[in-house]
Amino acid sequence: MGAEGAIPGFFEKRELVHAAEPAALRAQGRRLLESGLLEGALESFARAEDTAGIGEVAAAARAAGDAFAYEAALKALGKTPAAPEWVALGETALAAGMLWFAYRAFEKADSQEGLERARRAMHEAGISLGQQ
Repeated sequence: MGAEGAIPGFFEKRELVHAAEPAALRAQGRRLLESGLLEGALESFARAEDTAGIGEVAAAARAAGDAFAYEAALKALGKTPAAPEWVALGETALAAGMLWFAYRAFEKADSQEGLERARRAMHEAGISLGQQ
């Protein structure tokens, strides 16, 4: 790996993830999480079987409005969020302009009002539901 604390490149990350050394995976997960790379952090923590790290990814994803990383982290923890959690995440995503994330969160919450607001914002931004 490059400089101490540096984010590894694709091949370095792949090698580290498949080495399955929990301490190294946790350290990598921490660096990725601190850099905002939630999916990579989740993969590292999951391979290390570090539920606390996975929980931190879930919390960071919720705070950022990242519905996809949030869903993946909770799935890794064996948890299913309630509708109010999805609505709160959708509101965060919508306020941040993360329209696909907001749409996904409102969809998971079955919030028709939230979905309508997300659709309206997507339409105003020139994004159609057929584009992903």
